[in-house]
Amino acid sequence: MSHSRGSPRLTIIVAATQSMGIGAGGGLPWKLPGEMKYFARATTGSSSSSSSSPHPPPSSTSSSPSSNCWNSVIMGRKTWESIPRKFRPLKGRRNVIISRDPAGVDLSYRIVRDGRSGCEQTTAVGSLEEAIRAVSSLTSTSSSSSFTSPSPPTTTTTTQNPPPATPTNINYLIGGAQLYTLALQHDLVDRILFTRVLSPGFEGVCDVFLPDFSGGFRRKIGERQEDDKDHENDKEKEENKVNKEEDKNNKDEREKAPSVWKFKQRPHSALEEFVGFQVPEGEVEEKGVRYRFELWEREE
Repeated sequence: MSHSRGSPRLTIIVAATQSMGIGAGGGLPWKLPGEMKYFARATTGSSSSSSSSPHPPPSSTSSSPSSNCWNSVIMGRKTWESIPRKFRPLKGRRNVIISRDPAGVDLSYRIVRDGRSGCEQTTAVGSLEEAIRAVSSLTSTSSSSSFTSPSPPTTTTTTQNPPPATPTNINYLIGGAQLYTLALQHDLVDRILFTRVLSPGFEGVCDVFLPDFSGGFRRKIGERQEDDKDHENDKEKEENKVNKEEDKNNKDEREKAPSVWKFKQRPHSALEEFVGFQVPEGEVEEKGVRYRFELWEREE
């Protein structure tokens, strides 16, 4: 597993308590319409001209991405199923659902909704690696993520309704906790749009938690050793010249990958610059819950 700056990068968007609680009983422990409007506007709007720029310029005044350059929302199956059926798929965004059984994800109703919203690309894939390929502006044969899930499905996965390789603007990871953890630990995330729930603490209520990203992450030594072993096994299985060259390139990427990375909170102005619209600054109170909108960015 390695950090590849050439692969599409992810932006996490999440609300969490001070103790990093993000869910309870398969849903959210709070109901905050204002925060949900922020989520919808941020994930739908064309928030920058380039998802690889560390400090992108403000977007245009239009809050809807063009049909050939949507934002993507990547989510696990439980997150998908937690969205009320009438709101699935999330309109105006490319919906990518990750499941060990992609064919079992119910997308039967998407044609009716997509016909109304114009968001035609809703797909189910078998891993985070496949999801990253799905949102890439390049074809899966010419570009692939270096990330491999440590717990792959026991059976071969097949992408359901694979989308064409059209470009996306911002690739948002919207849940759940396992995908957040994988993406953070394997250095796939550039930004975190973080809604910090200040009070109440929801102690004893939350049963799902986000890793504390403020302390940074360190690449495990065993990852490179494991990759090298896999590389040798691949060489034994197939002496194809093209595959050898790809293996060499992947090894070069591993050598270049940083061993330590962390996230730093950015000023509120940077948050507004990234999402492309005005965001309430400071504490917001809604239905007895106090929270604050923050932007954190990756740095080495």
